[in-house]
Amino acid sequence: RQFAVAWLSSEFAFQVWCHSRLREANGPVSEANSCRLTSAERRQVFLRCTQQVPASSSNAAGIRSFIQGWFFNASLESLSREDVEDWLAWGLFLKRTDSLDASERCELAEYVDCLQCQAEASFPPRPEGQAEAPSMKPHFEPFSSGCEVSRL
Repeated sequence: RQFAVAWLSSEFAFQVWCHSRLREANGPVSEANSCRLTSAERRQVFLRCTQQVPASSSNAAGIRSFIQGWFFNASLESLSREDVEDWLAWGLFLKRTDSLDASERCELAEYVDCLQCQAEASFPPRPEGQAEAPSMKPHFEPFSSGCEVSRL
């Protein structure tokens, strides 16, 4: 009986520790700990990413496939400009779009326009009432863990 109580106590303490670490990991990134890029560095990252996209049948098809991959293979026609802006703001600025200043918003608009041109696509404004398209943004997405007990 004492062994079971000790074992359960240690399991409980471990779960509390795990959840505290998850809460810390999902917290906001402080300015002191962030690795903000300069405008020139962001442009270089953006260009490297788009230049490294493998061209399937054409460069536009490769860029389209690249973008769709970040949006869980959603069709480009289903993506709004705000969806693409949110994704690029995460990837290049490590911020949400509503946290960007005026110069960063202008820079972001250039990247979205460039992607539209390269993908030969259009990202129209999100229609009212349309939900945000999910995209992969690991730093912003909450991480949850669930315990499953497997039965042997």
